[in-house]
Amino acid sequence: MGREGLLSTDLGAAAILRAEGDGGEMKVLTLLLATMLFPAMAQADMLERQTARAIRNAGHWCDRVTDMREDKRQSTPERRVVLVTCYDIRHLAQYELILGADNKLRSIRKL
Repeated sequence: MGREGLLSTDLGAAAILRAEGDGGEMKVLTLLLATMLFPAMAQADMLERQTARAIRNAGHWCDRVTDMREDKRQSTPERRVVLVTCYDIRHLAQYELILGADNKLRSIRKL
């Protein structure tokens, strides 16, 4: 007898898990999940690199973005506020990025 369930991730990808027999289906599931998640992970990595570059171009330090999240309390449909943390082992910096309704960067402020 096999088992069935729903496997989901933070990125919204979902796959039906059906494990039966010798585990061949698990290998297929792993390959399926890797195929679904790779584009999303690559896109997130690219967004982090672009954000770090924009912060550096504004004259601030940011080697690697370690956290990026929208500040829902301060954001409006016309003005989104994104809080960014840049961290390597020796430096920590946090920034507030203001994006317009067209998702273009309007300002960067060090917190």
